Amino acid sequence: MLATRASSAFVCLRCELKLARPRTSTPPRQPSHAGFSSSARRHDAADDSQTLALGETPAQANVADRPLRISKEYTRKGRVVRQRKAKLGMKRMDEEADILVLNEAPTPEDPDKKLPEPFEPISVPDILSSLQQDSAPATQEDVEKQLQSLRPARGHADEPHYVTTADFVKLVAALARGFTTAQLSHYYSAAKSVKQETLFKMVKATVKATRRSEWHPTTTNIEKRLPGVETVLNKRTRGIRKATLVDKILRDVWKLELLEELEAPGELELKLRPWELRLLQNGGNNSNLARIAKIRNAKVEIHWQANVLRITADKTTAEYAANDILEAISKAHATSLDLRRWVGQLNEARLSSGTSLAASLPADYVSSLTGTDIFAADDYTLTIHGLDETSVAEAKRTLVRLLPFKESATRTIDTQRLDAAKHGSYLLPTFHEPKSLDYSFRDLSLGRWALPVARSADAVATEEQDNSQDGVEPKQRSEQSTHGIVNRVVSFMGAPVDGAFTGSESKPRNRQTGYWALEPEYKVSADFGQALFPLELSDPNKVVEAASDPSRSPFQPSIPGLGSLLASSEFQNLSRTETPALLYDFIPSPDQKDLEVGPAFPRLHIQVRTGRDGNRPTIHKLSLGFQERVHDVLLPDQAADIRFHRYGRLRFSSKSHHDKNVEEWSEAVRQNIESGRRLSAPSLTIDIPKWTIPGFPSDATGMLPVKYVFSGIQFRQSVTGRLLDTQISYSTMQSGKLGAKGGALSAYSEKLKANEYEAQIRDFATKCVQMVDYITQAGAQTQPLRQIVLPRNDHSARKQRRAALREGQDQVLSHAMDQDPALDQQSESAESLENTQDQDDVEAYDETQAFLDDQDADARLASRLDGEAPAAEAETAFDEAQAEADEDRKTSRSKMQEQEADALLDDLFGDEPAEEPIGKEKSESDSALRESEKS
Repeated sequence: MLATRASSAFVCLRCELKLARPRTSTPPRQPSHAGFSSSARRHDAADDSQTLALGETPAQANVADRPLRISKEYTRKGRVVRQRKAKLGMKRMDEEADILVLNEAPTPEDPDKKLPEPFEPISVPDILSSLQQDSAPATQEDVEKQLQSLRPARGHADEPHYVTTADFVKLVAALARGFTTAQLSHYYSAAKSVKQETLFKMVKATVKATRRSEWHPTTTNIEKRLPGVETVLNKRTRGIRKATLVDKILRDVWKLELLEELEAPGELELKLRPWELRLLQNGGNNSNLARIAKIRNAKVEIHWQANVLRITADKTTAEYAANDILEAISKAHATSLDLRRWVGQLNEARLSSGTSLAASLPADYVSSLTGTDIFAADDYTLTIHGLDETSVAEAKRTLVRLLPFKESATRTIDTQRLDAAKHGSYLLPTFHEPKSLDYSFRDLSLGRWALPVARSADAVATEEQDNSQDGVEPKQRSEQSTHGIVNRVVSFMGAPVDGAFTGSESKPRNRQTGYWALEPEYKVSADFGQALFPLELSDPNKVVEAASDPSRSPFQPSIPGLGSLLASSEFQNLSRTETPALLYDFIPSPDQKDLEVGPAFPRLHIQVRTGRDGNRPTIHKLSLGFQERVHDVLLPDQAADIRFHRYGRLRFSSKSHHDKNVEEWSEAVRQNIESGRRLSAPSLTIDIPKWTIPGFPSDATGMLPVKYVFSGIQFRQSVTGRLLDTQISYSTMQSGKLGAKGGALSAYSEKLKANEYEAQIRDFATKCVQMVDYITQAGAQTQPLRQIVLPRNDHSARKQRRAALREGQDQVLSHAMDQDPALDQQSESAESLENTQDQDDVEAYDETQAFLDDQDADARLASRLDGEAPAAEAETAFDEAQAEADEDRKTSRSKMQEQEADALLDDLFGDEPAEEPIGKEKSESDSALRESEKS
């Protein structure tokens, strides 16, 4: 059976079967045909053998008979593909079989295309010889050739060559990475014609001489040093940094100069000494370094490990900032303070055994105050550096002031009241302002001995009754206790044996005192405040022990209720000093010729007063102080304690003298005050009487020159008055940042007489104890001060009418007022008194404003104790006072407006009806009303 054929098929069925069978190595087997089969045999034209010529293949036989026909042409992947058909040379299904031919269209050849040049044969080097050549060290000639190849080309060898910042940075990187330190060193020594052995010394000397690097572009880490600033951390190291050699080659040998670029960041370093860096940085935000950086708008950093100051800014700004810093350092002054000179005057008990005398002083704090640098050279020597001579002298004076000197005054204490209530007393901690005490007491934890305050209903009622009564003196203490206190004060405050009253008054001693008075003047005063003791000594039995050490038990002159006390009616003749006073304190110099200086050596005190504008200063008082004694009285049941002073003063004729040294000192002080700089004064050498010096007899005659060293200034303003027929003054004091700042209430005895000395002291001590009762009552006062000075009028007519309206007694009140004309007169007088008080308020404000103007000038003078600029505390106090005065003015004006409004309301809506006009008066009023309506 023949297989059916599909029309136009070109593959026979047998070929399909062969493709479908697995390919094996066995040859295909021919199909067997039975000879006896009568069936028709399958016939395929492909099985018919064709007649071929000898040696000719079927493909070659039909080459001429098979033309190529392009049936389709398309583009594939950017190339033209042609689809053609050709005769296969075989028959299928009695038809010529075709074959599909796919090929790319031929690309026309470019006639201009050149043939590739033939490659030359590459010569392969000898690897072994190349390795040996690379391992061999480069000669100096090769290094110089390579360096010269990196050197920018220029016109003349001696002229500088300008390059950009980017090119300079590339050259620095190329030399630093491509060459070793030894290669660069040999190249630099050859270029400079210097031996290699002396190169290190030459570069080191150059770096030390400059102390300043060149400006380098870009910014780097502060830990990395710029070329030209060498820091020797290890003294054994002898070498030059590669960065320094690279910089020397580029700038000295190749003479490269950077083209200045505006606002291009860069760095410049200064190598300074440690004390110079501390001196520049001392003061924090107000230091010289901060000021220069702010003015020049540059960033300034300090690397303390290397003692290097780095300036980051553009080239011009960095150069100007470096010049300013070096100029400031060039004006520096240095001195040394030898503390061995002062050892004889110091209190050895206050010196710490574990530290030296130089290390015990607060050098860092003094440096911050004076703008200097202070460090201990040894146990007894301090080295001081400053940017000017004034700051160095100020630092030296401050250090001497902080030395623990022996107490010049003899101290005693009265604990009679404390011993009487020993079981109920306790040490009450005090929280004072830090600047209200001297610097040496500010770190101590202090307290005041006090007794518990018992308050009951009866006590409160009694207190209110006492406060409501005017003119009643405070309740006296027990006579026995007061008598004991007064007796002790008289015994301790008595005149010394060789005092003002020795000798006959009719025959004064001829002492040849020059411009000094013949006899000293002794005075007794009392300060009211708080006697403070360390909290660790809370045992009442150790009070005397604590009081024996003045360095641990200060007296703070602060009292409660000061405003109420000054505003009370008992305080009379209140007045303020016209000009402030400057008190110049001195201590005797230890370098006296043939004199031994001790705690009993006389002290020099000078008081200078200026004009209202702070100029034209003159010496108001000049005196010697000696034979001082201090006696403290503890009053734990009261609000304040008492400190009695007895001191002697020998006056100098400051108006009619012709002492050359005093005149020169006065002129120097005048120039200092009028210059506006920090207040200071020079030392003074003055002739003093011999009998005032310890070691000389009391009847010694003649004078000796003594040098006094200036130690400090106090700025004082006082308000004086009288209380209990005794002179009282309240003084505000400022003595710089190391001294106490605040106010003190003091009482002064009358001029002491020889025959009445004891009686005067007894009367003065009794009144001082009574004043403490006033202070205690004033401290318990809770009513505002303004209401105490200007009390409200409770008997005014307006208040009576308002009270009557609230109680519904209008008619009764009006009838009573008609019947009693005296009541109207009293109301009118009360209203006039109230208006007068309001007018006094306005006048008081004007006086306060004038007082504040004076205070402004005084505050500027006081602020110069520590610096040129006014102190922030003085400005704050002035602002507060001015704000308070403005508030008082507003209050007085509002009060006057309120009175005017009340008066207008009384006229419009008063209690008494207005009488209606009759007759002619009524017609006149109507016509006036019509005219006013027309207008």
